[in-house]
Amino acid sequence: MITNRNYLPYRKNCEGYLLYKNKFILAQKSPHGYTIFPGGGINKNETQEEALRRETKEETGAIISKELKQRGNIIFKYSKTWAKTKKQKLRFKKYCGEQMFFFSGKIKSIDSVPTTSKDAWNGQKLMLLTDVFRIVDETASSGELRNYRLKQKSILKSLIK
Repeated sequence: MITNRNYLPYRKNCEGYLLYKNKFILAQKSPHGYTIFPGGGINKNETQEEALRRETKEETGAIISKELKQRGNIIFKYSKTWAKTKKQKLRFKKYCGEQMFFFSGKIKSIDSVPTTSKDAWNGQKLMLLTDVFRIVDETASSGELRNYRLKQKSILKSLIK
């Protein structure tokens, strides 16, 4: 067992803020009260943009338009209480935290989710952009993921016209 977590690498991850008809965003409200956006881990021989396109298709069936705009990145370490799910507990053992790359773009179309996808979203995939901003705004002021939520809030605010 590793006692000094500082020797663990950061998990490279991407997240997309993808608009549909400039009014809706590809997002889901989690059972824990926060908002989930498409994205996930970046594979070894994959660019950040390729990872976002792959993860979005696997999770939601959405095809992203050609243009993606990079919106920055943040690095955060996992706290001892960060891991809530089984998947997060496995990540906690392997990584000290995450380096998250943010992108915005538009959805070209939404197809069915591949049946082989273990991370497929169930239910509604689109939410009103203004509703998502409100949810993120409510969760951005406190907690261990405060900087991450503030970054989400900043990106969403820039997308509201």
